[in-house]
Amino acid sequence: MRRGRKHFALMMTLLLAWGSMVWTAQPVEAADVNLAQGKTVTASGEDTQWGNVKEKAVDGDPGTAWSAPSAIAEGGTHWLQVDLGQAYSLAGSEITWKDADKNVKYKVEVSENGSDWATAADRSNNEAAATVATDTFEQTDIRYVKVSISYYAGGGWWPGIKELKIWELADGHAPSAITGYDPVTLTTKVGIAPALPSKVTARYANGSSGEVNVVWDSVNATQYAAEGSFTVAGAVAGASVQPSADVSVSWYRDDFVRGVDISTLTAIEDNGGRYFDANGTERDLLDILKDRGVNYVRLRLWNEPTKSGGYNDLDDVIRMAARVKAKGMKLLVDYHYSDDWAHPGQQVRPAAWKDLDFNGLVQAVYDYTHESLTKLKEAGALPDMVQIGNEINSGVLTGLGGSVNFNEQVQLLNSGAKAVREFETDGNKIQIMIHLAEGGQNGTFRNFFDGISGMREGVTGKVDYDIIGLSYYPFWHGTLEAVKSNMDDISKRYNKDVIIAETSYPFSYKDGDAHGNIIDSDAKLVGGAIWPATVQGQYDAIKKMMELLASVPEDKGAGFFYWEPAWIPANVGWIASEGDAWENQSMFDYDSYPENGGYAYKGYALNSLDVYKVGMAQFPANRMELARVIAKAKALKAEDFTTASWPTLAPAIATAEAVHAKAYAASGLTQQEADSAAAALTSAIDALDVIPAVKTTLAAAIEEAEALNEADWTAQTWSVLTSALENAKSIFASAKSTQTEVNEAVAALNAAIDQLSNVDKSALAALIANIGKLSGSDYVGSTWQSLQKALTTAIAVQAKADATQAEVDAALSALEAAKTALLPLIDLTEAEGVVATASSSAGSGGGQDNSPAGAIDANPNTSWGTDKGVGSWWSVDLGKPALVKKVAMNLWSGMKKFKIEVSQDGETYTVAADTTNDVIDQSSVVLPANTIARFIKVTVTNGGDWVGFMDFSATGLFLTNKTALEAEIAKAEALQQSAYTSDSWTKLATALQAAKTIATSQEVVQDQVDGAAAQLKTAIASLVAAQQQSSGPVTVSIPSTNTVTVDGSQVKVTATGKLDANGKVSVELGANNLPQAATGDNKRIAIAIELPAGAKGAQVSLPTDWMAKLSKQDVKAVEVTVGGVRVSLAPSLLESAPSLTGKPIELSVAQVNADSLTAEARSLVGDRPVYDFQLSVGDKKLEWQGGKIEVGMPYTLKDGENPDQLAVYYVNEQGGLEAVRQVRYDEATGTISFMPEHFSRYAAAYAKLTFQDTKAYPWAQPAIAALAAKGIVQGVNADAFQPGGQVTRAAFLHMLMQAMGGTAEAQTSQFSDVKAGQWYTASVAAAEALGIAKGKTNGTFGVNDVITREEMAVLLHRAIQAAGAKPAAGAAASFTDEASISSYAREAVSAVQAQGLMKGTTGGKFAPKATATRAEAAVVIHQLMGVLYGE
Repeated sequence: MRRGRKHFALMMTLLLAWGSMVWTAQPVEAADVNLAQGKTVTASGEDTQWGNVKEKAVDGDPGTAWSAPSAIAEGGTHWLQVDLGQAYSLAGSEITWKDADKNVKYKVEVSENGSDWATAADRSNNEAAATVATDTFEQTDIRYVKVSISYYAGGGWWPGIKELKIWELADGHAPSAITGYDPVTLTTKVGIAPALPSKVTARYANGSSGEVNVVWDSVNATQYAAEGSFTVAGAVAGASVQPSADVSVSWYRDDFVRGVDISTLTAIEDNGGRYFDANGTERDLLDILKDRGVNYVRLRLWNEPTKSGGYNDLDDVIRMAARVKAKGMKLLVDYHYSDDWAHPGQQVRPAAWKDLDFNGLVQAVYDYTHESLTKLKEAGALPDMVQIGNEINSGVLTGLGGSVNFNEQVQLLNSGAKAVREFETDGNKIQIMIHLAEGGQNGTFRNFFDGISGMREGVTGKVDYDIIGLSYYPFWHGTLEAVKSNMDDISKRYNKDVIIAETSYPFSYKDGDAHGNIIDSDAKLVGGAIWPATVQGQYDAIKKMMELLASVPEDKGAGFFYWEPAWIPANVGWIASEGDAWENQSMFDYDSYPENGGYAYKGYALNSLDVYKVGMAQFPANRMELARVIAKAKALKAEDFTTASWPTLAPAIATAEAVHAKAYAASGLTQQEADSAAAALTSAIDALDVIPAVKTTLAAAIEEAEALNEADWTAQTWSVLTSALENAKSIFASAKSTQTEVNEAVAALNAAIDQLSNVDKSALAALIANIGKLSGSDYVGSTWQSLQKALTTAIAVQAKADATQAEVDAALSALEAAKTALLPLIDLTEAEGVVATASSSAGSGGGQDNSPAGAIDANPNTSWGTDKGVGSWWSVDLGKPALVKKVAMNLWSGMKKFKIEVSQDGETYTVAADTTNDVIDQSSVVLPANTIARFIKVTVTNGGDWVGFMDFSATGLFLTNKTALEAEIAKAEALQQSAYTSDSWTKLATALQAAKTIATSQEVVQDQVDGAAAQLKTAIASLVAAQQQSSGPVTVSIPSTNTVTVDGSQVKVTATGKLDANGKVSVELGANNLPQAATGDNKRIAIAIELPAGAKGAQVSLPTDWMAKLSKQDVKAVEVTVGGVRVSLAPSLLESAPSLTGKPIELSVAQVNADSLTAEARSLVGDRPVYDFQLSVGDKKLEWQGGKIEVGMPYTLKDGENPDQLAVYYVNEQGGLEAVRQVRYDEATGTISFMPEHFSRYAAAYAKLTFQDTKAYPWAQPAIAALAAKGIVQGVNADAFQPGGQVTRAAFLHMLMQAMGGTAEAQTSQFSDVKAGQWYTASVAAAEALGIAKGKTNGTFGVNDVITREEMAVLLHRAIQAAGAKPAAGAAASFTDEASISSYAREAVSAVQAQGLMKGTTGGKFAPKATATRAEAAVVIHQLMGVLYGE
């Protein structure tokens, strides 16, 4: 046993795994007797901590073991001694070591009296690894036997013995009396060493027989490298006659499944993913796999998937299945019978089946299976194997955390099986698989398959199936010994073939995208994961699993499927909203993140794919070279060759392609045929007469490149140049080079020269990658957010082709500073006074009972544990409330799933996390944001009888004392801006905003709180009084008892009147106590209403005549501030309604109750206030057009909120929310402003967006976030924006009109292709009415046409004109491709370029006919809003 806490957990894992194995009975000894069993033992020490006491070495149970309590000290030993009770004659010993396949050095000593010892067997120099050590010897009159171990497995391992057997020498059974042996015959598979027995049956001179120990000659791997037979000689100590073993070697069974699950392939390919063979040739993935030996493809089928972008539904499966069949490969369809992932504990019904009763559910399984197979058959893709349910440990269609009713399971599974059988014909058998996870858990498999196989009392009937499928991921599902034992047992018990339906192994730990990988370090390689994360390690792991399958008795190991070997990081995740967490377990290499720009769309075949050829009698033809030559031939151009020779190429290509396609036929393709076809096509290419190429430009490019100095450029960019130069020189030197090759070489060399850079980004890239491995759940939120801002900038600079060294250095410096400034969270359980309790405890460890405190006592050898299994709970009282971000446990292997609940008082708990339905077992859980708790409780929801954990940690922060900070904020908010200079007030406003952010965040440390208070106090003390514009403030009393103070353009009203029924105070202002003009440069009059205690708002009355006069005085606005809410009214507001002058303007501003909002709206608004605004003259509500009114509401950013994602919502009559388009946020003053089109109820909120696919577009993220928050753009679903997708004319115009303020639904369009009722109809009609959309000459608008850049420019230009925005000053720059811009678009292109809305592309071009992505369109629209509304 190794030292350290992790190894204790590993030992517990192994012990529990051993305990669940099924062991076959040992053969009865014909003559020898095990004298040690049950006898008295002594030892140098014993591991009482885990119950591995000395008696377990002789208890006859191979599932228990004696273990020493420590590793072997240098020069020392650990020993075990057995007292046989009386003297015996001994024939030998057999020792089964605690740990399999380890090298052990030891001695076996014997004694008559326990004091005087003789050596019976000395293995002190042993170098061989073994699980069982046998020694044959003849010793008489022996009572005591001692095994002394001087070396065990390596440093840190604790020695141990599962079973010590001492054999008695029977009468007449001396080795010298052996006359012969029973025949020893064995079979094995190619590449698998034969399992030679440790004993043989000897025949003696007296006619009896008995088993004796035997040592075999070593077997060379070449002896079983091919089909055949050979003999191995053995040696029995002391015998004059020696045994031998006859070994026959055969290939793997002909129908051995060498399969792949590539269910994600269509999504990857649709997203731009491509695959390249070992020679660099791009090929169909199926061809690459087929040439390696893959013969079977598994595809998952979801009923109506909603989280995958529609992939893996029936249409998608049929699309892929047809390709599989066309390649001559077999097909397994994996029915999940769900709309999403189905796995243990999560077998959720499809939405369409949710209301069915049980009989209806049984019928639905049959109907869906039959209908889908019918469609597959019609497509020529009827599967060869069908999987009824996926990982159905908890039963098929049992919901979340469901339990198994075997009578129901038999009916459901047979309903699916019945549908499958109806598609079988003579000679066309469709095999049916029943599939469970956790392939190393024999008890799980026995329990389930006993229940469906007619072996359980009370269960009627049994399921019709052919194959038992098991998921075995060696890092999750137990040891190799455990899965082998399980497969051997279940294949025999149920007389079924077994298939490993899912497995995988990492080849690396490198990331291909920003999404972390599931297996990301050596620490995750436990259990059966004994190989390194390398290409060779991946090969060896899968080869070992193939060998385990091939060794299943009676050849019942039928094969395996590797799960997602082609899942490269091409921006396709578990679901549409997530990244790829699996790429390092693919069998294709990829470019690393972040150097790849965010994702890797090319997969490069790894040598580990050759594992599919193991055990094959005949390798498939490798068509890689033939594919390369075909691709080369098809890329040739007629203009490079003479007209006489060119016609010979097409027939040669056709012949080569026909040979290539022979691999798909039953007759197959030989390697000789493939090689001959490649050679023939190469000859045909070489025979073409090349028209001599003009190489002048190439020579000049080569000369330019060779004149460059390597020392002037970075190694990375110089490497690109070197490669391009070598290719160019090769092309230049060849007389056969075509003009196309010359031109391409010139272009490639010029591009390589252009990309040369002396800007070194290596340190920046390394730091970005390093930070990518950090987790925000480990750090204080504000410092993490600062790091993320610096990281976003750094990634953009790293991806910027023309970044300067100064930019790179600045980004690096900022990122390093942000990383250094990270404040780590603390383990809350390490505080004083923390107390743990539990529902029960049992067992011991580290010399102590397994008590609740054992999980938080900082002792690596102690635990909390219990034998009560599911339902058991453990709880910790932190002593005071804290912000808890993450909980982590070092779980015992028996504890699979759990839920975490939190409480403030220890009585009322809420669920913070529940792993019951997670695909992957996990021991670390990030809790929801702003989880405040004093008590944390963990309840076991899935596992064995023994559950618990070695240690527990809760990461977070105890709540801080903010009294001093809140006092300073109150002081600052009591001050009046008009009393101080602009500069000093701006500094105060900045400090106040920062202080409010700290004050409203729970995720801060005391130093941050104290620092913010000190900075705000300094800002207050540093305020500078403003010089008065007049002789001094004038105080006026008005009849309402309100007090009005006028100071220049500033009006302060202290309202003291009574509140009305709605909590509003009335403020009536007359022209005699209001400024008659605006002073200062801003041309604004500010009226600040100070509300009395308890007031929710104010009803403010302003004279209309006074407003009318102000409009003539060039006053820009009258700003009325009520309780922090500012309403800015343009004096020209009444110009459209002159008849209303003479009556007062009534402005009502009040905070109102949010109860009338819908539940969804309340969830979005949260604790933010809702305000009601009303504006009228007399009894008539005032209406306006254009930007006559602006409203500013206070909004303090919460920790982690991005200003780009702030939104203002209009509350409609139904209580729902509608986004306001024209919104901006001033972070310095904490104000969110918008221009309402009418008055009603409004609320500011944070629009939390979950677009996961915009991370690779940092330059577009702010624009996308801002537009999405305002409802101007939407994602393709809730979690994906598809920034790289194309934009149609209708989609762009719809975004444009939404940005300009929406449309009237009643409008209709005259364009023939704009149909009524479509999502874009109103937008097109409104744009048509404004003269923005003018359509095409054929009378259509072209709604589904992808918009070009020049068309985009035209629409933008017309929108600016329609909005009355001022044109940009200065002339626009010209473009090198200006002649390519259509005449109708030239003015618009020039205008939008001058306005800064659109820029040129590379080489000074505008690229008018090029199309734009959704990300580019979002950026343009966002910039347009800046022009129109000053955002």
